[in-house]
Amino acid sequence: MFASKGHYGQYVIIVPSMDLVFVRLGQTYNNETFDIDEFIVGILKAL
Repeated sequence: MFASKGHYGQYVIIVPSMDLVFVRLGQTYNNETFDIDEFIVGILKAL
């Protein structure tokens, strides 16, 4: 898994073993209101 963190909660997450790319373009000014781990787990559970 590879990840890149951008400004205000933007992320690109690449999981080559699953042929997946996640992109979050949202704006979160307070990092405490967004949990990237919860975001990833929620997407993986949906798949």
